[in-house]
Amino acid sequence: MRRDKVTRNVATLIDAPVADDPDLEPLTRDEARKILEAAKTRRNSARWSVALSLGIRQGEALGLRWSFVDLDTGVIKAW
Repeated sequence: MRRDKVTRNVATLIDAPVADDPDLEPLTRDEARKILEAAKTRRNSARWSVALSLGIRQGEALGLRWSFVDLDTGVIKAW
């Protein structure tokens, strides 16, 4: 519309979807320990440890690279 390529914005004809916030319950310490115990035998056990300790999502943990981690300061950068 700003560039006069279309006469109207059809996106305004519908209502935007509303996301329902699910009730999330954090893991108990015992549950987290059980997950870490089960992950010990897996090749990617460090990912589970980092994800549980920092509360990051699976995609964030999978995208984490050593270049983002500063072990001296204890900081993980986004990029």
